[in-house]
Amino acid sequence: MRPLPMCLFALIAPLSASAVTINGADYGGADLLPASGDVLNGTFTNVGTFSVRGGSTVYVADNTQLEVFADVVTVTGTLDGRGRGERGGRGGNGTPSAIDGDPGFGPGGGAGGDQGPCVHGGGGAGGGYGGLGGDGATFNGDTYRVQGGASYGMAQGPDYALGSGGGGGGAGCNIFGGQGGNGGAGVFLQALSNIDVTGSIYADGDVGLMGDRYAGGGGGGSGGGIALSAPIMTGSGLLSATGGDGGPTDQSGGGIGCGGAGGGGGRVKMFTNGVPSYVCDVSGGWFETCMPGWGITESDPGTPGSCEIIGDIDLDGIMDVDDNCMLTPNASQIDSDADGVGDVCDLCPGFDDNTDTDFDAVPDGCDACPGFDDDLDTDGNGIPDACDLCGGAIADADLDGIPDPCDICPGFDDNVDADADGIPDGCDQCPAGDDTLDTDGDTVPDDCDLCEGSSDAFDTDGDGVPNGCDLCALGDDTLDSDIDGVPDACD
Repeated sequence: MRPLPMCLFALIAPLSASAVTINGADYGGADLLPASGDVLNGTFTNVGTFSVRGGSTVYVADNTQLEVFADVVTVTGTLDGRGRGERGGRGGNGTPSAIDGDPGFGPGGGAGGDQGPCVHGGGGAGGGYGGLGGDGATFNGDTYRVQGGASYGMAQGPDYALGSGGGGGGAGCNIFGGQGGNGGAGVFLQALSNIDVTGSIYADGDVGLMGDRYAGGGGGGSGGGIALSAPIMTGSGLLSATGGDGGPTDQSGGGIGCGGAGGGGGRVKMFTNGVPSYVCDVSGGWFETCMPGWGITESDPGTPGSCEIIGDIDLDGIMDVDDNCMLTPNASQIDSDADGVGDVCDLCPGFDDNTDTDFDAVPDGCDACPGFDDDLDTDGNGIPDACDLCGGAIADADLDGIPDPCDICPGFDDNVDADADGIPDGCDQCPAGDDTLDTDGDTVPDDCDLCEGSSDAFDTDGDGVPNGCDLCALGDDTLDSDIDGVPDACD
């Protein structure tokens, strides 16, 4: 008979008076930092850092899978899911006559122990999950041994189920069989960058409880499931999903009954690219004996479960080496643009994600500012700095590619500038010359100035010759009948 494990005493110990149950929620990037004694219930998404801190023990809620999706996961204390899975079967109630124990709950629930012939109740069978639950012994002959729980799930599949309960011990007349042990919890922790475990994560099955004198002990619960998923896993902590031991029978005063069978070990899975250094324990639970010397075939121990390192971080059943979306589940592997990147994680649908000429992590086909880094956007307007023409303004009435507030020549194409003077042709005063050169400051560019050194704006006699260059201030300089260079009005 193996001594009761320390995990039993840990579960019996009362929780702190200040402990609270924290229900799953979308954390929006905030950290999840439970205090010692707190109970985590359900699914937690978009967590920044999830940490079970050193010296603390955080519990998994009963009969509910715990799922945490975070950027970073650290476990330096204890995450405790022992006995938090499917319930064990109730021991047989022998009032007034002998009766079988109840089966354990879950897909691998162990069968209830065989009733005794008014005395000598049989042991409950162990629950199964990764390993098989042990068969429970009986005083009614091997034909009546009760079957241990079946194994379910897959060693390398994405499941992280609750462990199944052990069967209750069989009763005799007016005596009660022992309760079957609960299965271990189902725990899934996913980190986008790193999981570090230097503490312990438990999903062990509970031990079966002792039956009354002459009654059978309960079967042990199976270990549950622990699944960790991250590109990098560090630390050398403990991942434990052991089966619970079978419950003993009370042999005081010559009581004769059969002890319960052991629960099967659970499943531990590490979805990662490396080889973690964690200690993994998925051993099956041990059995408890019947009364020695009666020639009874004892109950069986549970068989070990599975502990696997699997290169499938997103748990979609496609190994990472073959997965076209390694961090996003896509069992179909559909890749419509045939660029080797699956549709569900394609950065630039319809174009080749692998072509990125400016190395800004934005494929060329969807690059907002080719040749420059799209991530640099000082004013936060969604337009990369190198291609931000006008402080984020977008409206462009004349469709020349220049936003209206920065348009040099509204209504015309700013890109057409035949004389290359920086003034678009639509607003060019001197199409053949440089509009920026105006020596006499009369707003008429030098190359088109009618009277250099004097303002072209003043022409008193209206003959088209500015006053500063007018030969005949009182007449039309353009009329010179005798062609002697002197306008007629002054000839």
